[in-house]
Amino acid sequence: MKRWDSMRLGKTDPNYAAVGGDGQQTCTGELVRARTLTGICNDVLNPAMGAAGQLFARNVEFSTTFPDLGENELTKNRHGDRLAY
Repeated sequence: MKRWDSMRLGKTDPNYAAVGGDGQQTCTGELVRARTLTGICNDVLNPAMGAAGQLFARNVEFSTTFPDLGENELTKNRHGDRLAY
């Protein structure tokens, strides 16, 4: 699994020390047993991944997210006759 520097908790976060502070940050203990209010520690190696206030990136091609447009051959094949185009 990859660690992303941009997904580290900042020094102002109340859980900064609990995940490792300036060292290698890893979520453990109570932070992984239940979901936190801010959403930190959804990813054990990247504490800020999916947390409140973080950017959300698309992990698929834009044309795949709109199969109705029929712009992606793989999407057309996957959805078959269920699309209205």
